[in-house]
Formats: sequence, structure tokens, C-alpha cells
Amino acid sequence: MFRRQEHLDGRAREYLQVGYEVFDRAAPAADAEVFALFADLLADLALRPATGDIGILMAAVRGLSTSDRRKAALLRHIWRPQRFRALLDRFAGRAPVPPARAALLQRLAADAPQALIAAAGPAGRPAVGRGYRRPRRGVAGRCPDTAPGRARGGAAL
Repeated sequence: MFRRQEHLDGRAREYLQVGYEVFDRAAPAADAEVFALFADLLADLALRPATGDIGILMAAVRGLSTSDRRKAALLRHIWRPQRFRALLDRFAGRAPVPPARAALLQRLAADAPQALIAAAGPAGRPAVGRGYRRPRRGVAGRCPDTAPGRARGGAAL
């Protein structure tokens, strides 16, 4: 089938498309099996298969041979394609380890995790926004309906 779409993100606007449907929801593995068959058929043709079925993608993530934490991270970011791909590349070893993460891993290898936690500072102290104080003027002072001189309905007194 020939398909034409309007895109503003630089992707091709016109392309050929082939599709398939499996209507037996009692056998969701059938979708993955057919998709894998197409992937194998296209491998030597420099083409890549794509799916619009989020169920297949989620099932594929759940079926990965990796930790539950990595699967959870992938599933959490499945709706963010760039972040999802970055995680896939990182977990597969195709992306360099960020410098801050590499430094942390080196510190963990050299010392016990408890020592790193102790070095981070006292418990209960906020890690973000240290020293930040919210102005005394609260939300009520910024809302016209509750500002001094205003009735609840918003009319001036």
C-alpha cells in the first residue's frame, strides 16, 4: 500500500507500507510470532519492521533477558521514543556510560555503598533546593479571588 502523511519532523512523507492483522486476542503470542517472521524476512533487505501495536512492544520488553529494574525503566519510558532508545542503547552496551555514572560506579567499586551514603550528608536534609525559601506571600496573595479587598466571587468590595 502507498501511504502519504504530513510530517514536520523530517521523516519521509511518502512510503510503501505492508500490514497484517491477527484477530485472536486469546493468543497474543501470535502477533509477536508474525512480527518476528517479518523481521527475519526483512533482515537481508536493509529494511526494518515497525509496529504501531504498543501491546507487542510492551510484551517484547517484558520478555527481555534483563533485570526487572531495567524492564520497569523501559516500560516507564515506552511513550518517550528518544529516552526509550537511549535506555535500550545503554542497556545493550551500545552507548558510552555518562561520566557522572562512571564516576559513581568507580566509587561504588572502591567503597561500600554505606560509605557513599554517609559521605552524601546527614539524613533528612533535602538533596534538592538547599537554602531555598518560598516567599511569605502564598498562593492566596497571588489569586485575585482571595487577595485583600476582594470578595470570594471576585468582585471588588
